[in-house]
Amino acid sequence: IIFSEWTRMLELVAGLADKMNTGYALHTGALSQPKRRREIRRFKDDPDCRLFLSSDAGSTGLNLQNADVVINVDLPWNPAKLEQRIARAWRKHQTRAVQVINLVCEHSIEHRILHLLGQKQDLADEVVDGRGEQTDMAMPSGRAAFMERVQQLMGQVPDRTGAEALTRRRVATAKKAASDPLQRLREDTLSRWNDRLDLLQVHQKDHSKTVVAVVDRQDASLQNALRQSVNENLPGQQVEILDRSTYDTIQRLIKAGVLSVNQEAQTLHQSPLVIASTEQARENERKQRLQQARTRLTQAERRHDMAQVLAKGGFVLEAMPPLREAVEDALHSLVCLGDHGPDEDAQEEAPLNITFIQSQLVNTAKAPPNTTALVAQLRESKHDLTEQQARELLGTGSALLQHVSETLNKAVLQ
Repeated sequence: IIFSEWTRMLELVAGLADKMNTGYALHTGALSQPKRRREIRRFKDDPDCRLFLSSDAGSTGLNLQNADVVINVDLPWNPAKLEQRIARAWRKHQTRAVQVINLVCEHSIEHRILHLLGQKQDLADEVVDGRGEQTDMAMPSGRAAFMERVQQLMGQVPDRTGAEALTRRRVATAKKAASDPLQRLREDTLSRWNDRLDLLQVHQKDHSKTVVAVVDRQDASLQNALRQSVNENLPGQQVEILDRSTYDTIQRLIKAGVLSVNQEAQTLHQSPLVIASTEQARENERKQRLQQARTRLTQAERRHDMAQVLAKGGFVLEAMPPLREAVEDALHSLVCLGDHGPDEDAQEEAPLNITFIQSQLVNTAKAPPNTTALVAQLRESKHDLTEQQARELLGTGSALLQHVSETLNKAVLQ
């Protein structure tokens, strides 16, 4: 029996058999079932048919005890498939010894996988059949082992520089963790309570530290273990353990301004649940700021339209009060977009401080460079403006509202 995974190889063997005037039968998946049966019968019954050429389609289900030699033109990577090929001849009622010949080209990939087949066979013998004395097996990291195996199969010497560098970095990290009490606390806590720990922070005030742990739920064993870990790594420091609902309540109180956090905090661990909750809170806050900014800008545009109507009707000086209110509303709209959160005084009519406008709005390019001068003139020159000056202020105010509208639109797109 001659096995090959490749039908083209079987065709080459068949051509060689024709030259040698040796009869053969062919068995591949491309043949119909009736023709396969005829080929099998001919190999069994015809004395001149000395060869049975088969792809892996014939590696199972056939009884060919009349053969006593199995030749593998190419080796399968799976040792079980190799055993199935051999078992076509080594069947029940086989009275002769079966010789197995594996054709392997020297220095080829097949040559280099021979030891791999041996390892797989030994592992199968131990795990499946209970034979052998293997008690453990080294399992290197998947990607590194795969790349090294490919390099070996391709005849390349694996470059271990990257692996050695990674090992050195891991050793350095381990040494740092061993010398850093905060890292020791983190590693010790995560190794035991990773699935239940939402947040682990260290708050520092002056020379004292407070470790805050947020867990899914409170229980005595978890509390005792966390306190013991803190005492071992940060002796004498305070420990506060909160469950999720308590932590969420505190966060709401902080956001409402009832509570405040004035200590520097170092986060040692944050679970995906807390990260997602924080990101959602930030997104909700951003939407709130945008909505507040949009409301103030709509009010500013309405007052600006009123000023335009008065100016077109010949009442340019009378258009200054609604223009001043429109500019103030537009500036409050920009304040709503600030990173510090919604403008707490956004609904109040108190004008913004000139210094604040210059430092927080003009210097940050949120407002045009001439904004401070525009606001100062609208606030101070209420009665002594000429009509020409009023028209110039109206044009500057219109440009400011256009700038604020574009800024708000960009914030919405972000």
